[in-house]
Amino acid sequence: MSSLVRVLSSYFVYAALVIACARNLNAQVQTSTDNRSLGTVARELRAERNAAQPDDAIHLPSQNTLQEPAAAVVNDPPEIQRFMDQTKALLMREEFAELDKIADEARSSKARFPGGGWKLSRFYEAINNGHARGYETDADWQDHLALIQRWVTARPKSITARVALADAYHAYAWAARGTGYTNTVTNQGWQLFEERAKKAAEILKDSATLTPQCPKWYELMQQVAMSLGADKDQQRAIFEKAIAFEPLFFAYYNRFAIALLPKWVGEPGDTEAFAEEMYRRIGGKQGAYIYFEIASSLCGSCGEFSADGYSWPKLQEGFAALEGLYGLTPLKLNRYAFLAATYGDKAVAAKAFARIGSNWDRQIWGTRARFESQRSWAGLPATPPANASVAQSAQGPTPPPSAQVEQLLQLATTKMAEGQKSASTQLAQQAIKTAESLPGTGEQLGRGYMIIANNEQAAGHIPKAQTMLDKAVSSVSERAGSNSLELATTLTQAALYAQGMNDYARAETNLRRAIEIREKANGTSDRELSNQLTILGNLLLIRGRDKEALDLYQRAISNREAVNPDDLFLMQPLEQRGVVLEKMGRNQEAEATFLRMLKLMEGHLGLNDFALTDPLSKLANLYHATGKPDDERRMQERLQKVQANARN
Repeated sequence: MSSLVRVLSSYFVYAALVIACARNLNAQVQTSTDNRSLGTVARELRAERNAAQPDDAIHLPSQNTLQEPAAAVVNDPPEIQRFMDQTKALLMREEFAELDKIADEARSSKARFPGGGWKLSRFYEAINNGHARGYETDADWQDHLALIQRWVTARPKSITARVALADAYHAYAWAARGTGYTNTVTNQGWQLFEERAKKAAEILKDSATLTPQCPKWYELMQQVAMSLGADKDQQRAIFEKAIAFEPLFFAYYNRFAIALLPKWVGEPGDTEAFAEEMYRRIGGKQGAYIYFEIASSLCGSCGEFSADGYSWPKLQEGFAALEGLYGLTPLKLNRYAFLAATYGDKAVAAKAFARIGSNWDRQIWGTRARFESQRSWAGLPATPPANASVAQSAQGPTPPPSAQVEQLLQLATTKMAEGQKSASTQLAQQAIKTAESLPGTGEQLGRGYMIIANNEQAAGHIPKAQTMLDKAVSSVSERAGSNSLELATTLTQAALYAQGMNDYARAETNLRRAIEIREKANGTSDRELSNQLTILGNLLLIRGRDKEALDLYQRAISNREAVNPDDLFLMQPLEQRGVVLEKMGRNQEAEATFLRMLKLMEGHLGLNDFALTDPLSKLANLYHATGKPDDERRMQERLQKVQANARN
């Protein structure tokens, strides 16, 4: 990281001058007087070229305020909200060692949630969640900063604690500045903004040599540099260092794309050109995915998306890549519907709106009326209000009881993700009451109890949450049978909940039982069995039981290889096995494992796919650590070749 620090060090000398000059500038923002939307403007530009009239437009608010970009995700899948709630609870209880373990696991596994977001990003978001709006007084901020500082003091070698502290100071800087135009910021606001942003930079610089390195460290360097006014070349240098460290950490691309907007250091068209560059440079599904994310992240964001700057076919390709690689969330579906409507593609828009249902996103559409207007334009009927999700219109038939239970569970999940825990629990209880009298496997009962378990855990009621998990398991066991695959699935889900409550004994017991059931029912060829073995291995690794974790990863690998030695699903257990072997000093075995992973990926992805940078980087780092300069140079040359081929 030292070279990256040097990139910024010269800038910090004159950062104060840049900010002082900014105080005397008025925001040069063109305001709209005709209530035209982003979609309208895009269509009019196309109309000027094609001599055609614009189609129906998306009417979104036009607000070109300068503000610190922040990820605002609504209707998160429950596992995301559950993870963030659990992380916050650990922080409030000052369980710093446990927080470090969770962050270390998220870093080493590179785990993602549905929609492609890194688990590590959500970890830090939970630690410093909602600062710009959540802390109303300076005393609130001081309390939070003191809490993070206690973490740093208790765990002085923790990179996670230092990054969290830098993140907090950077958010604290924006709290002083505010999110309005530059001419609305007071002199004191500018002074505090500069002081706190520089404090964040100092913390990052002081933690540059800590290990393991953290992807979030580089992202914060991007943010702090942008806040302190680094120019385009300086920010580009930071970006290149960041992706060399972790090429698939999307936040790096998002931060630099935002920096290239005209309101920061870019010119019109820079962000669009950057998206195109990454599409070609990375290539394959990852390149298409990054292209879609760069463009779609601007949807509904202060009118900053321009339809003319991006390719609709490439955006469709990127959305398909996203769904295939990482799955979807309501936010990503809303963005895709927005894009389809902006480009006037009714067929694609109709499919997207149908998948969204009533889970519209205020960040994208502004108001429900605008969402419904575009849904109607695509040829779909209006969605029912959220509080009428299970009520039926007098004209329509009453759904069967099982469908009513499903609707209640879906609504309970939505309320849970929105933070309305009490409403979520009431809906889940109603679903359970209805489902108890119905035949079936008990799967709906199990889901209802687990929703309540999540809500109880978020409220700090751990014993109640544990009781709900036990009820979920017993309900499915009684209905589907003690050796059913339905029970194996429920046990795995309950184990993940229990792990989030730090109830590792319960989590391990449930996972081992799920593995036993699945192995007995389907034998070792069951792909889900290998996944569960890997999950259990990750759990034991967190607990410091490296040898047992290693044995589980090997079982997962052996099971899959017996069925198909070229199964791409071998990547995760292979990677984890290599990490543990290297940690244990068994470097020759680690090398062989990483080479096996590399060969597997080459067989599926080719010799030049950008994803190969992961095993190549691991091998280069291993050779560096073990004093093999020739092998390290060979891997570095191969790594550079892959990157060069991707750029071409």
